[in-house]
Parts: sequence; C-alpha cells; structure tokens
Amino acid sequence: MGKISKLLVTGFLSVILLSGCAQPPFVSKMTSDKSYLEYEFRRGTREEEEAGKFLGSETCSIYDEIDENLFALAYGQLRTLFGEPDYETEDLENMYDYNVVATDKDGNEYYMYAYSGPTGPAIGTREDDEKTEKAARALAEKIKSVEPTDYDYVGYYFDFGLTVKMGVKNGKPYCTESGGDGEF
Repeated sequence: MGKISKLLVTGFLSVILLSGCAQPPFVSKMTSDKSYLEYEFRRGTREEEEAGKFLGSETCSIYDEIDENLFALAYGQLRTLFGEPDYETEDLENMYDYNVVATDKDGNEYYMYAYSGPTGPAIGTREDDEKTEKAARALAEKIKSVEPTDYDYVGYYFDFGLTVKMGVKNGKPYCTESGGDGEF
C-alpha cells in the first residue's frame, strides 16, 4: 500500500471515529445529544430521600417512542448506571424507581428520579424550572448512551390480566405478553 493510500485510509478511519460511527450501534441510533457530559450523576442517599428531595412528577420520558423493547432496554441501561433500583414491584404501572442527583459544573445539585410508571420509563423531578428540566433531559440522554445490563423481570398489568416477561439477554431487549382475559 502506498503512502497516499495509507493517508486516505487513516483519514477515512479518523472521520469514522470522530463522527461517532465507531460507537456501539445502539448508542448512535438512540442518542446524539451529549448534554449529559455537563453533569455528574450519582445515586441519591437515604438521607436525601428522607428529606423528601425525590418527590414530584414526570418531567420527560427516557425514550420518546412507546415500544415495549425500549421499556426493557431502559431498565437494563439504568441497571448499568446505578445497579439495583431503590425499589422494584410486580406492578408494571409502578415497576421501579432510582433516586438520582445530577451535579453541574458549578456544583449545583438537581434531584430527580428515574422510574417506570403507567406511561413507561421516565424522569421525574420536584422542581419546575428550566435548569432542573435540562438536568433531567441530560440524565435521559446519559441512560440512552450506555450498554444495558442483562436481567429478567416478570410483572403484571393488573387491570388487564396481562403477564409481561421482559429483560435484556446478551445486550438485546425482549418483551413477551400472555393472558389478557380481564383483571387479576
């Protein structure tokens, strides 16, 4: 291979790496927003929870699409970032919760929680201001940027008598339903 060919190949590879094409496929498909780089995220403490810092309502969805495989994926990604949830139930409309604190570069802290409720995986906050909403959206982007951890979960839509099995296996989300003949 001549020098020009080597330079072209090196240049081409540099463009691919810098453009993000070398990222794992799920990262480039799910998020191009890098706002999460402006924050450090950590699990909330028991003391912060007891002080009521993680109350509130939905600020944003983790994924904009309503897709059961994305619901499973989000939970696997949260497990990668934060481990086991603060709680998990068999009720798909109150599936799990993670208390999270985002700290910006100026040291300001924003309290939020990642959860899965009736509308799927979301970020909730207590404060209704632009900075807190920005931090919540950055957390959603951070979640979408990581590989999921494998897990298995069985839960129920009690109102419809549905049993749902979901999880991640070998990095791929799955979701199956059975039942649906009425209330449990």
